[in-house]
Amino acid sequence: MNLWQKIGKLLLTALCCGVLFTTACSGNPEKQDLIALGKAFKSLGYENKDQEFKQKMQTVKNEDEMKAVIQEFLPIFEKTPQEIRQLNMKSEEGKKLQKDIADGFDKLVSVIRKMLTIDPNDADAVFQLNKEAMDGQMQLQQAQQRLFTLAGKHGLKLDK
Repeated sequence: MNLWQKIGKLLLTALCCGVLFTTACSGNPEKQDLIALGKAFKSLGYENKDQEFKQKMQTVKNEDEMKAVIQEFLPIFEKTPQEIRQLNMKSEEGKKLQKDIADGFDKLVSVIRKMLTIDPNDADAVFQLNKEAMDGQMQLQQAQQRLFTLAGKHGLKLDK
């Protein structure tokens, strides 16, 4: 898997983190935090973006086309950390998720920016960028798993 494919996989992980939760709001702080996260991702435009991204990535024929698709989706990722950090989380778990998700998206944006300017012949830089991409992907996947677990605990339905 080349660097571009890894970046594409990282972006797909990020888009899948934008899962939406639907249910009536209750007095439970964790549940309110999850609903707030879902609403934030929806307002950022994540709804159905994972499918759109997958479809576009399947049609790319070369590195330039892949860069164009990634650049198309970059603005949504750039504003995500700030929007997530602005949420007023009520529970400790909500605050932890908020931090992990925002930090993961910060890593994602950093990797994408570097990727767009990296010299593909600089083996050390490519290695370092691969490591950063894997770290960011791992962080987002762990946050996503905690999000799903917490949603299940509170009976929230995933709206995909």
